[in-house]
Amino acid sequence: MKTWLSQLYRELIPSLCLLCDETLPGGGLACARHRFPDLDPQLARCPRCARRLPAGFLSGLECVECLKAMPAFERVHCAADYQSSPQQGMVREWLLAFKHGGRRELAEFFAQRLHERVTLPEPGCEPPLLVPVPLHRWRHLARGYDQAYLLARALGEVRGWDCARLLKRVRATRPQGSALALSREANVRAAFELRRSLGRSLQAMLEGRSVWLVDDVLTSGATADECARCLLRAGAARVEVVVVARA
Repeated sequence: MKTWLSQLYRELIPSLCLLCDETLPGGGLACARHRFPDLDPQLARCPRCARRLPAGFLSGLECVECLKAMPAFERVHCAADYQSSPQQGMVREWLLAFKHGGRRELAEFFAQRLHERVTLPEPGCEPPLLVPVPLHRWRHLARGYDQAYLLARALGEVRGWDCARLLKRVRATRPQGSALALSREANVRAAFELRRSLGRSLQAMLEGRSVWLVDDVLTSGATADECARCLLRAGAARVEVVVVARA
């Protein structure tokens, strides 16, 4: 009810910042303090994982982390850098509101940003299947929603692409990077598997298909890598990752 009333309020009074409700005299979606940042086109990035490369590196060179252990996914698409500056706009506040603040309606906002900024597949290619990174059932119960699924569904609606919840998290893991967590790779190892209830329809959905794995933010890439391996073993032709922000 709270979410529904919030959405109705924003539709009736559209000239407020989506994040802090500050009045926007000139219209728009966000105030100057909370404007959503753009990716810096001058920064060199790894073509596989979208990690920012050190100063002096040329775009197109893969980063050291990818060269040491090549991830199973082919490419990462992102709309913003998580480590943005106050001058660029603070994407972290947007993601915290979406992920932990109950702001489900921000899924549509993020989907539109991704629609504007993410590279489309080559003309004539079959559209990719959108698959959200799953949330464990206990965390889903505590939070009340799965933010990655909301984002994947909203992006599917904007692009006209199919979205399917093909993966499930079978083992509860500690938040990546937390003090008590194992290494990021060990923390998510064997934590995901395909939904067995889908049976033969799963194989038909994935066989030879390009899949875009959807999540809110990418940090080390360990979670996306583990999910990509599950999808490739099930018959996906290739897996790419699409996230709101790259840390």
